[in-house]
Amino acid sequence: MASGSIYALAYILDDEPGILKIVSRILDQRNISSRTFSDVAGLFAAFKIAVPSLLVLDLALGGSDAIDVLRKLDEIHYPGKILLISGRDQATLDDARRIGIARGLTMLRPLAKPFFPADLFERVDEEAAPRGRAIQQSPIAGTAGMDASAALDNGWMALWYQPKFDIAGMEIVGAEALIRLVHPDLGVIPPRDFLPPPGDPVMHRLSEFVLVRALSDWQEFARRGLPLKFAVNMPVSVIAQAAFVRLVRERTPRGPDFPGLIVEVTEDEAIADPILISEVAIQLELCGVSLSIDDVGIAHSGLSRLLDLPFVEVKIDRRFVQGCASDEAKLTLCKMIVDLAHHFRATACAEGVEEETDLKALAEIKCDHAQGFLLGRPMEVGMFVGKHANPNALDDPEGVSFPGPR
Repeated sequence: MASGSIYALAYILDDEPGILKIVSRILDQRNISSRTFSDVAGLFAAFKIAVPSLLVLDLALGGSDAIDVLRKLDEIHYPGKILLISGRDQATLDDARRIGIARGLTMLRPLAKPFFPADLFERVDEEAAPRGRAIQQSPIAGTAGMDASAALDNGWMALWYQPKFDIAGMEIVGAEALIRLVHPDLGVIPPRDFLPPPGDPVMHRLSEFVLVRALSDWQEFARRGLPLKFAVNMPVSVIAQAAFVRLVRERTPRGPDFPGLIVEVTEDEAIADPILISEVAIQLELCGVSLSIDDVGIAHSGLSRLLDLPFVEVKIDRRFVQGCASDEAKLTLCKMIVDLAHHFRATACAEGVEEETDLKALAEIKCDHAQGFLLGRPMEVGMFVGKHANPNALDDPEGVSFPGPR
């Protein structure tokens, strides 16, 4: 028997009493405290008292089903892991898991009934649990609406990095900087629970933090033999400000060693005012900063309006990437976006790559780059550098030169 558990609390929702008992006993062997529920109402009533770090969820629930539950979990920004179980076919389980992933939930590999204890152990042990614990309050009150300004003042903000790979050679070619709030009690809080609306003044402070920290981290990456091109996400309301352009001019390194920085703006924001975006893109390009159009494919009627924008990359939204190997409509849209990018001598990057079959399909349509959990999760600077750095880089006394800001 394990001496401890990475999960503070587990909830089990199934309308079969026998399954509830079996799963609870198996989790007990991993020293995981659990509560069982046979109806959805009882489950979410318990959420108001304590938030579990693991939820074991049956697909079919009598008067409800797992999809209804996943929608509700998305609404309350559930931070824990979800394990789907069912006697249905594996394809249905996989489809339900993809729905959860598309909603931003953390989904373990699903488990088909009947199963052996070892099967459940494998799922429970295969991924690290979140740092969160059973919070004695509503999850909405506990994390959503977290004060981003206070987090900046207290030094709780951090940047994590997700690697970007060249699909053809499977070599790392870049990294996307993703902001995280690391609370001393609540652990790591995702952006959706603390980011203010784009027009909020706090967004300017957050954007400045992201830019300055990313450029600082880049020097550490380069010193360790990883002079990667970073990408940062910025709202148009921020990058269109003269103060932001001045900050870029002041902070961006000059010299041949700097590969440049990519600023990602969402497709819907880009097509809302293409003239403004074009003007800002030229200003940023003069500072060694390029424009990437993120979440391409969501604004279905907007592809033609991208033609006038000076972009170097388009990123295919994960909703179309995930499952593209088995969905002809998704793959067709992905190929259309790839062809659009290549026509304008830009690169196409697929987001949210989770399955090898999807990666192979993307390679067949000549997609350039990919990022997603299959290739690498977002990670802290030290972990990223330790995983990808050149161990001989620090042996070079010259290293990489940094002539300073412009």
